[in-house]
Amino acid sequence: GAAPYDEERHAGLLRHVMTREAADGTSMLILVVNGRSVPQLEKLISRAQSAAPGLRSVILSENTARTNVILGPVNRAVWGKSYLLETLCGFSMRVSAPSFFQVNRTQAESLCEKALEFAALTGKERVWDLYCGCGTITLPLSRRCESVLGIEIVFVFDFAGIAVQSIGSRLFESRPQNLFLRTVQEIAVENGIVPVVPQIVQVDGQPIVFGYFPSVVQVDGISR
Repeated sequence: GAAPYDEERHAGLLRHVMTREAADGTSMLILVVNGRSVPQLEKLISRAQSAAPGLRSVILSENTARTNVILGPVNRAVWGKSYLLETLCGFSMRVSAPSFFQVNRTQAESLCEKALEFAALTGKERVWDLYCGCGTITLPLSRRCESVLGIEIVFVFDFAGIAVQSIGSRLFESRPQNLFLRTVQEIAVENGIVPVVPQIVQVDGQPIVFGYFPSVVQVDGISR
């Protein structure tokens, strides 16, 4: 068997067991371990498949650090795909184990609609979506403005490469959009990274999230 993890002693193997379920009923099982593998993995996968017919993916998240952060830096598929296909606001996106994606899908769609309502877009605006996660608000914004710039730090917090590719392809398919894979403080106009000042800046969540710098959005030309 796999001994449960003891945070105080930094001993034991199994730290967390997580699941994701998409709108179509398919699911992902995530095993967070204090190591590189789990014993009798094939038997575990077989039992998981029997218990959950919609299972499409089993992910092993390696977290060997002394930390209360749940997922580790390495997340690999030991069976099935490395992502689920999820649908939100009419968009299909690939959601991986570390992707930031709202748990309550219905509420997330209401949140997106409210963000669009507050933005009061006319179709001519340039918009920045800070801390865009896997694009749950960035993508709906792209339908209603001239351009949208999604800004996210990739390998530390939110989505894995597969999610980045999915969002990027969808944005570039519609209009000349961009997904900026940078920390928010790196996008300051004075550094020349972003050549065009937006009229609207959208932030999902509390403005005290890690990496938030008010100076980033204190730029002439931003209206709201």
